[in-house]
Amino acid sequence: MRAAILGLVVLASTTTPGAAADIGAGRTARTAVVVETSTLPACDDPSVLSKVVERQHWAEANTWHDGKRIETLTDIRQRYNTTRFASMIEHRHCEGEATLGAGRSDRVFWVISAETGFAGIGYGVEVCLPSQDYWYVWDAACRVLR
Repeated sequence: MRAAILGLVVLASTTTPGAAADIGAGRTARTAVVVETSTLPACDDPSVLSKVVERQHWAEANTWHDGKRIETLTDIRQRYNTTRFASMIEHRHCEGEATLGAGRSDRVFWVISAETGFAGIGYGVEVCLPSQDYWYVWDAACRVLR
């Protein structure tokens, strides 16, 4: 949605009413190229993955005590990258398969948010493991982070 609006604004600013009228007379419209720039690291960036594991291990040790600890992360992909609703903070929504040990695995979801690190510098990471969200902090099945 944001990219579509931005594309329309750029296109509108690069054409004039006269140019639009002349398109049928053999002139071609100017093409606007919108390049997405992001300051956020990728979903599979090693620093992001270490934060995902670190946050989940902290939650396990200090809250859940159920023995579920992320051992490996595989099948990592970005769900979408967007600024949604009224927020101007860029978010990158990610997911992956977490191996929890003892033959257990579960999908894990995380969001990388711009300018939410310490004192608003850098990025922050929020993590949800559906089988460990007993209090529905991120709604049922981590819906908020999906």
